[in-house]
Amino acid sequence: MGFEVNEYDECTFNKMVDGTQFTIPFHVDDLKLSHLKQQRVDEIIDALNAIFGKQKKMSASYGKIHEYLGMTIDWSEPGMVKFTMYNYLEDILAEAPDDMDGTDVTPATVYLFQVDLDSPLLDDTLADLFHQLTARFLHAAKRARPDIQVAVSFLCKRVNAPNEGDYKKLWRLVRYVRATIHIPLVLGWDESGSIVWSIDASFAVHMNMKSHTGYCMTMGRGAAISGSTTQTITTRSSTEAELVGLDDGTGFIEWTSRFCKAQIKDYPENHPLKQLGCKNLVMQDNTSTIKMAKGGRRTCGKRTRSIDIRYFYITERINDGLIMMSYCPTKAMVSDYLSKPTQGSLFRLHRNAIMGITSEEYDRYELEYAAAKRRYREGMYGTPVESA
Repeated sequence: MGFEVNEYDECTFNKMVDGTQFTIPFHVDDLKLSHLKQQRVDEIIDALNAIFGKQKKMSASYGKIHEYLGMTIDWSEPGMVKFTMYNYLEDILAEAPDDMDGTDVTPATVYLFQVDLDSPLLDDTLADLFHQLTARFLHAAKRARPDIQVAVSFLCKRVNAPNEGDYKKLWRLVRYVRATIHIPLVLGWDESGSIVWSIDASFAVHMNMKSHTGYCMTMGRGAAISGSTTQTITTRSSTEAELVGLDDGTGFIEWTSRFCKAQIKDYPENHPLKQLGCKNLVMQDNTSTIKMAKGGRRTCGKRTRSIDIRYFYITERINDGLIMMSYCPTKAMVSDYLSKPTQGSLFRLHRNAIMGITSEEYDRYELEYAAAKRRYREGMYGTPVESA
C-alpha cells in the first residue's frame, strides 16, 4: 500500500495521498485512519478487507465522536479534541461502598505521602476492593483524568498491604472524582510549533526519603503527556532532586521531538505543522538546577559532586539545541501539581491547565454533564458500519 513507518513509533504509518498525509496508528488490532478525503479512507478499508477480511469483514466507524478503551473521544469542535470517561467513572463510583458517598474538592490532602505505620491492615474483602478501585483509577489517570495521578501514584504503592489510613485516602479520591466527573481532558495546538514541558520535583517527601517527580507537556492546551512518579534513587538536596526529575523527563522530551519531526517530514516547508517539535522548551523553577543542567559537571560544588554523570545527559541535549531551559516561578509551574498534593486556588489553577479548561468552562461542563451524556448515548458516536 506504500505506507512508511514512523521510525520512532513502529505502530504509526504515513503516506502522502493527493498531496495530503494519510496517517494510520495501530493499537493491538485497532486502527485509526485519518485523511482529508473520505474516499481515500474507504479505499484503504477495502484494501485491508481484501487481505484480512476474507472470512469476516472488518468493522469500521465514521464520525467525529468515538468510544475506545472506556474513553469517549470527541473531535466535534474545531481545533481541539476532548477525552471523557463518563460511563467508566460512573461504574467505579457505583462499586464504591456507601461510606464513600459525598464529594471533596481535591483528590488528596497534604498528608497523602505520609504512611501511618500503626494503622490496622484492611481485612481481605476491603483489601481486594482497595486494589480493584485503585487499578481502575489508574486506567483513568493515564487516559482522560491526569488530574488524579498524584493520588493514584501513591495508592498503587499501597495495594499489597493497605491499611485503614490508605483506605481514607482512597475514600478522598472517590469523593473527588464524584465531584468532578464532568471534567474532560481537552487538547489543542496553539500553532506556535513549540512543545512546552514543565518538570518539577518535591524533595524527600516519601517515608523512605525519596523525592517525587511531576512532569507534563503541552502543545498549547492541556497536558498531552504527563506523569507523577516516585524517584528511584535517594537524593541529597532539592537541587539534585530537580536534576533527577529532569533526567526522568528527558527521554520523553527527546522521543516526542523526534516523533513529531518524523511525522511532518513530508509536509511542504511552508506548512504550519512543519515547525512542530523544532522548539522544546523546558520550564524549571530551581535556578541552581538550570545552572547545572546548562553547565554540566563543571558547575558542581561539594554537595553535588556525587551526582552521577548520567544526569548531565540533558546538558548534551541543551548544547545540541534540542532543549531550551527557561526559569518559571513556582506558582506558575503546572508540574508542581503532579509532584505533590496541592490545595486551594493553586490546585484549581494547575488542575485546569493540565485538563485544558478554564474556570468558566469547568462550570459549563458541570451544567452540561447530563446533556453531554445523553448526546453521546443517543447515537452521536461514530456510526458503526461494515465495509462492503
